[in-house]
Amino acid sequence: MSRRYRHYPDSDYLYFITSTVVEWIPLFLSHRHCDILIDAFTYCRLNKGLFVHAYVLMPNHIHAIVSSEPGSALPGIMRDFKRHTSTRLRQCLLQENSQFLLRTLRIASSLRYRQLWQPGYGPVAIYTRMFLRQKLNYLHNNPVRKGYVRTPQDWLYSSAYDYFEDRMGVMEIDRLEL
Repeated sequence: MSRRYRHYPDSDYLYFITSTVVEWIPLFLSHRHCDILIDAFTYCRLNKGLFVHAYVLMPNHIHAIVSSEPGSALPGIMRDFKRHTSTRLRQCLLQENSQFLLRTLRIASSLRYRQLWQPGYGPVAIYTRMFLRQKLNYLHNNPVRKGYVRTPQDWLYSSAYDYFEDRMGVMEIDRLEL
């Protein structure tokens, strides 16, 4: 993990996290690839003590606001999440015979063939309600800023639907009351 980020595993903080595909390769362009991430988040919520309060899956990275149950270390959960999704995504690419993406990933992660994610997940502790709102807006408006959709709730793989429409999107979240 990078030294510029501090993680306080015994605290009750919420964390804004970001995980990026190596060399920013746009890997999450199909529902099948995105569903692998959604399934992994759901598994971690149900079995590993992860609370997912907000998220957005972009073509080459993910943002989320998360926390964990006491005794469930966020670094370990994220390590397992990234290891599992990396394995599943590679299997999926092999099944789809996506030679271009497999070759691109192999070149991008020349040091380690199996590396799909950039190291770390950039946890930033959220201390105030104002900072939480700022990160929540940043996260939900990411697809709008990139020009993919007109409104945050139009992006399928995001918790914006839960917050703006007050209905569940593609994944159950641990919604925050603002």
